Amino acid sequence: MSKSDEPRFDPRQTTMFPTWYGIDADAAAVAKLQAESLASLKRLLEVSGFFPDTTAYRLAILIFHITKNNCEAFKWTAKEIARDPQMQRHTEEGDYQMVHPNSVARAAQQLRRAGIILQTNEFQPRCGLVHVNRWINWKYLHTFSADNYAAEIPPERPREQSPKRPPERPHEQPGKRPHEQPPEHLKLLYSFPSSQETQESSSTQEYGWEAAGVDLFECGVIKIRAAIEAAQLAGVSPDYVRQCIEFWRSTGGAFGPGGLVERLREAKPYAAPETLWPCPKPLTDREQKAYRLLAAVQEYGVAEQLSESQIRSRFETAARTDPETCRPDQVEMATKYGCPFDEREINRALFEARSMNQHAKS
Repeated sequence: MSKSDEPRFDPRQTTMFPTWYGIDADAAAVAKLQAESLASLKRLLEVSGFFPDTTAYRLAILIFHITKNNCEAFKWTAKEIARDPQMQRHTEEGDYQMVHPNSVARAAQQLRRAGIILQTNEFQPRCGLVHVNRWINWKYLHTFSADNYAAEIPPERPREQSPKRPPERPHEQPGKRPHEQPPEHLKLLYSFPSSQETQESSSTQEYGWEAAGVDLFECGVIKIRAAIEAAQLAGVSPDYVRQCIEFWRSTGGAFGPGGLVERLREAKPYAAPETLWPCPKPLTDREQKAYRLLAAVQEYGVAEQLSESQIRSRFETAARTDPETCRPDQVEMATKYGCPFDEREINRALFEARSMNQHAKS
């Protein structure tokens, strides 16, 4: 048997398995890691308030699939991203609807503010802005995955300990009774909580994460578990979530269910529930009519030198009653702006007025 007929081995091969066996194992490990990263990214998007029907959700998934193998920056322009089939929307008729490049830019800005993607700009002295580099914030994604994995591991059950034997009481003298009621002249020294304080303490103790989930469902939140996990990761209590929900309801749905989930993700124990909210949604036609009615009532109230509470009561009266039952100064406004309005539209108009007043003062 000549030397040319002897089997040749790859010097890099350290085991008896063929080389393709190790290559397939590495490919399977990479595919498993990418699948876990994609699942974590989808979960992070839902916790952040980006759902599959939003442009930001599809943009993040597109960036992930483009950069998952080479880990390079995503350099597509907004027009190229808008033309991609992954970004197209499905209409009710079964057709595809193109996404506008401005929507892509807004979605990228929302993802960057949420910390899901990173972005840098490349400039040249003569050409100006050349590329916008975007990529997934892998460090933040892996931290989020590790936190969720640690949260899913149930804590170890403590060992059952034998009950401690109560200490022996000293021998009581027959003339003394430790549980006897205090005399009448000493009852003033004992402070007992009032019924109102007892009700408040019981209500705060009864409100937990289950009650918060019920309130979130009533607000229209679909991913209730993701919203509660976001609040828990932020380190806030169920009572803090209740205060955020109450403020959200007082705005008349100005932020939508997604805005409520985003507020819980950005929650800080030291921040007031009225702060850290995203931009409100634009007003609908009926909400604009209610806001114009409020502006007309305010103008009439300022002329009569009415207080803010009186203006609010007159606006609610004009918004809830028919034009035939309004006062003479409200008949024209109620007829013009299409009364009555429901509670949500009234709260939306009042919230818009408060926001405008705050901007004017600042």
